Amino acid sequence: MPSIELLSQDTIDKISAGEVVERPASVVKELVENAIDAGATIITVDINKGGLSKIRVSDNGCGIEKNQVPLAFLRYSTSKIRKAEDLSFVTSLGFRGEALSSIAAVSQVELITKTKDELLGTRYVIEGALEKKLEEIGAPNGTTFIVRNLFYNTPPRQKFLKSAKTEGNYIIEIVERLSLSHPDIAFGLIVDGKSKISTVGGGKLKDCVYQIYGRSITQNVIEINESSDDMTVRGFIGNSTISRGNRAYENVYINGRYVKSKLLSNAIEDGFVGYLMQHQYPFCVLFIETDTETVDVNVHPTKLEVRIDNALVLTDLITKSIHNALHNLEDIRTEEIDYNVNDEVDVVIEGNLGDKKPYIKPDYSSENSLENTLFETKLEENSIVIDNNEEKQSSSNDIIEPYENNKLNTIKADFSSIIKDELNNSKEDTGEQLSFLSVESVKKHKIIGQLFDTYWLVELEDELYIIDQHAAHEKVLYEKTLSSLADKSMTTQLISPPIIVTLSDRELSFLEENIDAFDSLGYRLEPFGGKEYAINGIPDNIYGIDPKALFIDMIGECSEISINNNSNLILEKIASMSCKAAVKGNGILSVEESKKLIDDLISLDNPFHCPHGRPTIIKMTKKEIEKKFKRTL
Repeated sequence: MPSIELLSQDTIDKISAGEVVERPASVVKELVENAIDAGATIITVDINKGGLSKIRVSDNGCGIEKNQVPLAFLRYSTSKIRKAEDLSFVTSLGFRGEALSSIAAVSQVELITKTKDELLGTRYVIEGALEKKLEEIGAPNGTTFIVRNLFYNTPPRQKFLKSAKTEGNYIIEIVERLSLSHPDIAFGLIVDGKSKISTVGGGKLKDCVYQIYGRSITQNVIEINESSDDMTVRGFIGNSTISRGNRAYENVYINGRYVKSKLLSNAIEDGFVGYLMQHQYPFCVLFIETDTETVDVNVHPTKLEVRIDNALVLTDLITKSIHNALHNLEDIRTEEIDYNVNDEVDVVIEGNLGDKKPYIKPDYSSENSLENTLFETKLEENSIVIDNNEEKQSSSNDIIEPYENNKLNTIKADFSSIIKDELNNSKEDTGEQLSFLSVESVKKHKIIGQLFDTYWLVELEDELYIIDQHAAHEKVLYEKTLSSLADKSMTTQLISPPIIVTLSDRELSFLEENIDAFDSLGYRLEPFGGKEYAINGIPDNIYGIDPKALFIDMIGECSEISINNNSNLILEKIASMSCKAAVKGNGILSVEESKKLIDDLISLDNPFHCPHGRPTIIKMTKKEIEKKFKRTL
């Protein structure tokens, strides 16, 4: 057996660094979180080549005293906790005392910092955990970290990194998340000399959502704020218009800390059941506030994963909060018409411009384009130039100090005002429209006819509504069946002779565990020996359908669902039954039948989506149609 020896401190540091510093985004996360904990109100991140070449994080926080600087880079040195008991009450984002030592172990780090009480700042250079220089230097209040050549002394780690663009995208995600969790802080992100993120720190979450995701997202969010049992869920969720095919737009924070949790994701998605199609995921920025003693954030080195006491109470609150916000919301998707490239640019030229360039109206629909355009325009107007492309040798020159300039602070204030005006204008653009399914608007419906024997066309004022008769009928049947279940008024058609079905072991076990659920739906079932069951009665709303095939389909699908998940089980049964019994596309309805269908939709809580989350109604505006015919620009 090989002899057992203690590892060198250098080896220990590099192994420990691997737990905290996974990629450049890990460095950015740790440094920005430290800046937030330092009370910064302005934080700038500047990266080159995906952060592999250089990462610079500047803030206007409290700074670090000169005699504390070397200590900050030692393992397990921290100002956040003093003893193990403090872990139960920790509220700061960083607290383990591993971040700076881990970063310094695998990169070349330069720190420039100054407290408000010190006359001069401090410059500290440390490479591969070895101190190189400690000196005084002129510097503004706050702290700047410059991290160069990440993993320069651990080449195997570099091999597992992705392209500079991909690593840069990870950093963008990190800064976006931290910006959303701290709308009171002005964040800036510069990637290879180009501004990617710019928030104004006004303190309003919706303004921050606008600055990160753009106008189209912000126009389709709904605010929620509910509390229960010392827990609060607040923030914004998106309607079905801005759903995505993955969970990239699900942002969840517990006590201000971004977390990933399958449990919480499931709770969020349960709240959207019936509002989103299968395999579609919602947009949300949700903040969960609870007692720090009920949350363990020390599960994983990255602190993304958490353990939660009373998790069932919390998930129930999340699901109910979302469902209540979506309840009775008129969620009708507006279909926009695509145009040729030549239609997208609006050039306004007035008078003799001389050498000046014409004003080109920006495309406000794309993410971040509005805020970047406005901010860059303001910078140009005030003749402030920030050169981020030039690599400088002097570290003191490597600090970006745009926020020390009162003129630029004024620009930021103007910029915030412009964004608010744009948000208000976007609301005014929509105008005050009648709710399509309100009693008042139904009287003004002008039914034009049926398209492709499937879609009903309805005109209301300056809008055209298109109703999918199959999806609408599905929803009507779904709600009626759900109401009958709640009232315990489901009725049964007795059948003779009974239908005999043969089940697999999994299906048999599932049916026996959930026989009461099937009974509540209107089925009358009894064992028939072996793996067979006899169906003596079926729900009375099943007509024109093979009841045996329907039952086998349902039991087959639902046997994959958790046996204890009875509420979801019943909803799946109802959705399947409604789908099978609803009038199909290519089925001709009379005008009176279509009116009856609309009347039935009016009475529903959520008439805008079928049980599977597909839209029942979409609309097109007169303005969009006229644009397509070139009647307006």
